[in-house]
Amino acid sequence: MKVRPIAWQTSPLFVLLLATYLAPVPATAGGSDFHHQLSMSSREDSARAKTPRKKSPNGAMLRSLLFPGWGQLYNHQPIKAVLVLAAQGTLVGMAVHYNNRAKRSLTDSDAHEFYVDKRNQTFWFMGGVTLLSMLDAYIDAYLFDFDAGPDLALQAGVLSNQTSPPALGISLRASF
Repeated sequence: MKVRPIAWQTSPLFVLLLATYLAPVPATAGGSDFHHQLSMSSREDSARAKTPRKKSPNGAMLRSLLFPGWGQLYNHQPIKAVLVLAAQGTLVGMAVHYNNRAKRSLTDSDAHEFYVDKRNQTFWFMGGVTLLSMLDAYIDAYLFDFDAGPDLALQAGVLSNQTSPPALGISLRASF
């Protein structure tokens, strides 16, 4: 069997990435007409540049469905993206391994059934990891601009006061 090289221009991943970068940017709340952008002062421009753009929860979820970890990268969560990609890669490797073992054990029906069941179980885990990564990407995009500043803080560590000895604990502080 002769393997034909795939041109990078027709690769589905290339087309998807190209469509992502060429997609139109939605209009902002401050107005999107050309004259408004020309009349904006440099102070407004710098303040606008510092505020994070709103993320699309549906876009993040679909990115996570199309490629493992892409939705997490879209939400600026590279560690989560690597974990999702590693989990999906491991599960794909396990499914391939169990499938190969099932093919080799055609003579022994018990072993064949065992490996087919393990392969199918791995597929279910892959679906679960995909759904969890999609949910995570959706929630992270929805809460992307959530302010978790000093008014809302959760800290774990050594708690101490003047009347009792230091102890490990969790402190939750909320200001309204």
